[in-house]
Amino acid sequence: MKIAVCDDEEKVRGSLARKITVFFPEDSVEVYESGEELLAACDLPDILLLDIGMPGISGMDVAKKLRRRSEKLILIFVTGEEQYVYDSFDSCSI
Repeated sequence: MKIAVCDDEEKVRGSLARKITVFFPEDSVEVYESGEELLAACDLPDILLLDIGMPGISGMDVAKKLRRRSEKLILIFVTGEEQYVYDSFDSCSI
């Protein structure tokens, strides 16, 4: 399985990637520091932990674009901003 983390904060990105590696040692873990970098990737992950509030293209916009490319992608939003909780549901639908 291919798992990816996209977060603009290096500390969060690294922490999530390390924890995923511990729990899923046989799976591939990739990290991206921006939505632009993630969207430029050729292969989509099976599971994506995605920060909502990033500079440049937001995680919400990234999710909408990725959802058009794959209905099977499992999106897990990562945010410390309470106001984004319900907005994340809208970006998951096609």
